[in-house]
Amino acid sequence: MNPQTRTPHHLLQLSLALLISLAIDLSLSAVNGYSLRQDMLVLALLDLAGLAPVAVVVFVVLRAGHRLAGIGQALEKAPWFSIIITAWAPVGLFRFYKSHEAFDLIAHAVLLAAFAGLGAITIRRRWRDPDRWSMPALAILAAIAIALSVARPLPGRSMIARAETSDGAPASPEAPNLILIVLDTLRADHVGLYGYERDTTPWLDSFGASATVFDRAIASSSYTLPTHATLFTGLHPRTHGADVAEGGGGTSLSQLGLQRDSAPVRPLSTEATTLAELAAEAGLATGAVCANSAYLSRFFGLDQGFETYVDARGTEPQWRPAGLSILRRIPGVKSNWRFWRLLGANERYYLLASEVNDLAMRWLEPRRDERFFLFLNYMDPHAPYLPIGRKYRTMFPLAYEHQKEIESEGTGEILPSEIAAFIDAYDAETRYMDDHLAELFATVETWGLMENTVVAIVADHGESLGEHNLL
Repeated sequence: MNPQTRTPHHLLQLSLALLISLAIDLSLSAVNGYSLRQDMLVLALLDLAGLAPVAVVVFVVLRAGHRLAGIGQALEKAPWFSIIITAWAPVGLFRFYKSHEAFDLIAHAVLLAAFAGLGAITIRRRWRDPDRWSMPALAILAAIAIALSVARPLPGRSMIARAETSDGAPASPEAPNLILIVLDTLRADHVGLYGYERDTTPWLDSFGASATVFDRAIASSSYTLPTHATLFTGLHPRTHGADVAEGGGGTSLSQLGLQRDSAPVRPLSTEATTLAELAAEAGLATGAVCANSAYLSRFFGLDQGFETYVDARGTEPQWRPAGLSILRRIPGVKSNWRFWRLLGANERYYLLASEVNDLAMRWLEPRRDERFFLFLNYMDPHAPYLPIGRKYRTMFPLAYEHQKEIESEGTGEILPSEIAAFIDAYDAETRYMDDHLAELFATVETWGLMENTVVAIVADHGESLGEHNLL
């Protein structure tokens, strides 16, 4: 190769290696359930920025090997080997460093062995230098892999059961549909309908203006599982059994690998009859989309009677792309609250309101000509409070201040500034959810379903916003 063209050619090889590395990293995370749900382009570019330093070092070391007898000659005969090793190194080395699971380590060891075999084959056969056709072709394939990883199917989409052929009559005023909605962790005193002065719930307020509004509705418990079980069965928590397990027994969210909650709880009694079971017996199609994948996990028995029960988990940090994880370990970046917030907003274990809507419409669209019971659980006014969108930054400016995780047990005073930022974030999440309720019911209205549908909207419990020195 002409020395004058060698440097640009090497830069092209390095660029291709970085693109392939990004494709490997995002694909591996997507296959294991990690979704880029918000600010996808920004996160992808940040991931590339995290991979680049390691890839560049590896590439430079490989190119420096040209000066060594034998190694340089071998690398000249195997340019693809250099590109592939450079692409794999940031992801593979980080997985080796991070993983403590034998399967993961074995998988990457097999990859290393495959790369070594590929290198031996390319050296023996003296494959030519990447030409003007092969490099663009591989770049296009890598770009397609990146696009597919970013556009990973919505969590829970595979759980939507196909609509069965039904000869049942459509809904009527005498035999209506039912849509039951739980707004997880929403306080009544932060809803405009109940006198809140901030514009957090314009759609809910307008809906309530023509609905029956209950001023003294009391939750049956202070947390999700027993309240939902009571809502589904009409029984008190001590009767239906889905509550804290006192005196031994029970299973915690920690044991299930769902959340860091060690409280042992029991599932709903199988002897209890649920609203979904009654609806199914009456011939209604039954479906549920649960944003809360923790206490509404089907393990706890709340899926009784539902033909479709979506309890998909959101995005967990365990399979965060290697580039983002590498950046997170850099002191200056790790302490940057904007980066922390960007990751946190993307890595919520629950489904976002937009995702609940998408899944709900996928279930409802083929069933809108028959009677149905649809249960929806929205989770947005629930920690972590990391609202999405510039609109909410303008409406609730303190919501975008640095939010510290506070675990208060009544010791130490919470500052008023912390409470103010917390409330802004809570209100922003509430408005985000309300905006998506408006979108949901705009579609339901367009489909002509509202006339023969009963809609019930409740919350399962509230939230501490500084009371009793708790957040």
